[in-house]
Amino acid sequence: MYGACGSVADAQATFNVIQTQNVHLQNILIHTYIALNGHFKDAINVFESISKRNVVSWTTIISFATQQGFCAEAMMLFHRMESVGFAPSKITFISILEACTTQEEGCEIHHSLVVRNYETGTIVATALITMYESCGSLTNARYIFATMPKKNVVP
Repeated sequence: MYGACGSVADAQATFNVIQTQNVHLQNILIHTYIALNGHFKDAINVFESISKRNVVSWTTIISFATQQGFCAEAMMLFHRMESVGFAPSKITFISILEACTTQEEGCEIHHSLVVRNYETGTIVATALITMYESCGSLTNARYIFATMPKKNVVP
């Protein structure tokens, strides 16, 4: 509620008095830091305090890091997520594709998408096209576009 009302301090204070902390409440607090003030350091601190993270926790912090321009940190978090045994979701992949700053990084993430059979679908394909375009690989971007099973128009 306090997060929706725009008060990070009140949201944190309320969170601190809740007897039973769980990953869902902690994910909400991370999102509060993100949505209200872009407090990356505070969001990371909450993330690091979560003892039992889930894919939502990982995806939220990766997405936020990417949106705030912390691309190297997002990539590090993504690899850490995989190394501790969490399988990224399609949403995680869409977020991390935005953090790719080189074609090599993008190709690595693209390969992981293919291995998991996530590369199909308009949203993922669009994220791949955007990533390849931003990395300067128009050939790969055109190939993804040409092989998309469904294309749509954004109004």
